[in-house]
Amino acid sequence: MSAFSCHLTPDGTTLFLSVQHPAEDAETLDKAQTLWPDFRDGQPPRPSVVAIRRMDGLPVGA
Repeated sequence: MSAFSCHLTPDGTTLFLSVQHPAEDAETLDKAQTLWPDFRDGQPPRPSVVAIRRMDGLPVGA
């Protein structure tokens, strides 16, 4: 799995990052070491975008 394309909003309150190629090293989907992002049996791992923000509204990392 790799993280790619990290971006902050102009006000710094939200960080977006994309997760690419989860379980790319698995020979088959049933041998995947992760079920990102759903973590449910029967769901294959999928690329995703994650948004991270602070609950108090301050900039991320402050």
